Amino acid sequence: DPPDTMTADHSWSFTTAIQPATNVFINEVDSDTPGTDTAEFIELYDGGSGNTNLTGLVVVLFNGSTDTSYNAFDLDGYSTNGSGYFVLGNTAVSGTDLVISNGALQNGPDAIALYAGNAADFANGTAVTTTNLLDAIVYGSTTDPELLALLNSGQPQVNENGNGNAANDSSQRCPNGSGGQRNTSSYGLGAPTPKAANICTVADDAPTVTATTPADGASDVAVSSNLAITFSESVAVSGSWFTISCASSGNHSASVSGSGSSRTLNPSPDFAEGESCTVTIVASGVSDSDSDDPPDTMTADHSWSFTTAIQPATNVF
Repeated sequence: DPPDTMTADHSWSFTTAIQPATNVFINEVDSDTPGTDTAEFIELYDGGSGNTNLTGLVVVLFNGSTDTSYNAFDLDGYSTNGSGYFVLGNTAVSGTDLVISNGALQNGPDAIALYAGNAADFANGTAVTTTNLLDAIVYGSTTDPELLALLNSGQPQVNENGNGNAANDSSQRCPNGSGGQRNTSSYGLGAPTPKAANICTVADDAPTVTATTPADGASDVAVSSNLAITFSESVAVSGSWFTISCASSGNHSASVSGSGSSRTLNPSPDFAEGESCTVTIVASGVSDSDSDDPPDTMTADHSWSFTTAIQPATNVF
């Protein structure tokens, strides 16, 4: 020696990996839009955290005809906005972050999936896989069992035409952001809301009669009995909303009491002994009390019958 030490420093550099976000999911999809499908979009949501880095994630489209991928979109370098939303969409879609071509989303049965990975991992023709899968939606009117493997067991396929209005509805989680990854049971249909909270209109069921006293087919009913009706929800009644017709005593009027989901009729006059009576609740006279309409009236009349008791003779000895 000398020399016995390095003559110069030696340096090198590397970049650490970015762990892909795991809190992001598909929140809304509109694959069928008016005209030539120029308003399609996929909305991702981070649950409201905001500004979530999407690097390391990829959106993959699967074709139901072959159950293989037909497109993939890298999300490297993108992030959700301050409210937690990110939109892949056509240029006509307000707030689009990553532009996709018009007609890029097939109308189904197909699937959209969100993976940790890169577009290079999903060359066109890649088979359905759950490896590194974060979330998915399977959509279309015809069930596709192979694509349903992307979802948790028992989760349904979403039909954008469920209201008969596919061109004007989108498939959206209701309430906004609900259900959890790979679960589709909370999806509803409504007006598209890209890059905003879903406006969820819950389908409203028409009111129905759920119980009556006397029950249908009852016998030995006291001639002075009142009639009790229970509805499936709170209702308002109007006009000639009921009829009471008996074989011997004819038609009856009645005084009405009760509110909400129940009503009681006190017939006048009382029934005759040993006769058959039929009560009909007239659909057009019963409407629900909520604001989710239509429908708000019963879809069909509800009738039931009973037989009154014969009072034993008291003059026999």
